[in-house]
Amino acid sequence: MQNGFQLVPLLERVIPFFIRNPLLSEKKLTFEIFATIVSQMEAGMHHTRSGFERLVRLAFEMNGGGRYRRWTLGEVIGIQNPQRLYAGHSGQPE
Repeated sequence: MQNGFQLVPLLERVIPFFIRNPLLSEKKLTFEIFATIVSQMEAGMHHTRSGFERLVRLAFEMNGGGRYRRWTLGEVIGIQNPQRLYAGHSGQPE
């Protein structure tokens, strides 16, 4: 387990379930983006700066373009160490 987030259940159970039982709503595109992100994380793409940025940009295409996210795309992409977003943050929505 890495940082409390496990890819294996997503890759082995969740994604195959939704491939067998596709969503019929606008959430279908969101699922396709999600599945792409998970598979690219499994390949280690998020370990490089350019790969991380690509995955963040994909994530911001999900669920209404990220308008309900805590941080903006610029804040996430612009920071040198993404873990610094959490430094000094209570974890509670403002």
